Amino acid sequence: MTSACHAKVAIIRAGDPPLRACPCTCCPDASRLKALSTTLGLERNTRFFGNLDRRSALLDCYRAANVFVFASPTETQGLVLIEAMALGVPIVSTAVMGTATVLRGTRSAVTSEPDVDRFAEHVASVLRQPRLRTALSEAGPADAQRWDASILTQRALGVYVAS
Repeated sequence: MTSACHAKVAIIRAGDPPLRACPCTCCPDASRLKALSTTLGLERNTRFFGNLDRRSALLDCYRAANVFVFASPTETQGLVLIEAMALGVPIVSTAVMGTATVLRGTRSAVTSEPDVDRFAEHVASVLRQPRLRTALSEAGPADAQRWDASILTQRALGVYVAS
């Protein structure tokens, strides 16, 4: 594995076909990431889509992924992780703030400490191991089910009934 690190971004080249990344372009860092992609010669492997329709194109983007990679240190809810789980996309993520709660006890994700090199190793490992990807993928929908609105409502009602 080779990785190039720049400003806390790791680029992983895990063999053929080349890694394709689809970072979000609605974030404040999008222009810097586009420039970094060009600087590192990765513009052919990176597509910036911007906001996608949540009922169609976004779901297709999730489904097309071999792995959902998420390393935000500020995610408060982890909703994108639940979306990836529900669609059976294997996950590599850090577990901080809301993501720690969502990832606790899951079987659909590899959690990594927030260290660029270690995180890159986890991503490369999932990309290189089809059996691991399959196991993570198959566990996703059941992990996501824990966050279904009806289940969460019943849990909340149970708190009130118990008091």
